[in-house]
Amino acid sequence: MSKTKMSRNEIEQKIRDLKTRLSCQESEIGDWKIAKCIEYSTLGMEPPYDLQELHGQRQLVRDEIGVLEEQLVKCKEDGIPAEEQAV
Repeated sequence: MSKTKMSRNEIEQKIRDLKTRLSCQESEIGDWKIAKCIEYSTLGMEPPYDLQELHGQRQLVRDEIGVLEEQLVKCKEDGIPAEEQAV
């Protein structure tokens, strides 16, 4: 994530974007790939995607969401209006 300051609104939007990246049908790390791997495994077939790599990529996104959520809580605790800059 960039070291530039973001407003509360920007942080909230970034969180939404990252969550969409995890769930979106068109995303290269979307939930659909996990579902496809589960389907294949259930049928005793080799998963079509590398689950370790996929998990690692998804975890990086979840970690970034966590950092942003902490920043958002701090902004709200500090009473920073949505349009002002966050730390």
